[in-house]
Amino acid sequence: MEIAIDLGKWKSYVVMEDNGKIVKEGYAETTKNGFSTFFGRVNNPKIIVEGSSTTNWIANMFEDYDITVAHPAKVRLIA
Repeated sequence: MEIAIDLGKWKSYVVMEDNGKIVKEGYAETTKNGFSTFFGRVNNPKIIVEGSSTTNWIANMFEDYDITVAHPAKVRLIA
């Protein structure tokens, strides 16, 4: 399971993908509880976030997960 997060100040856009298929997408409150509620129970997800001033905060929040920080310019090219 891969989870991509486009961080926003109050709400973040989240896409959950499993084996190349989107299983869930939408907005989640940008809090630990908001993300946990949106994700539900997920085993060993890989979390991908765009590098920004909030990267440390999100990395600390998900310290038990495999987190990848993506370069902002390259994320736009991929999208």
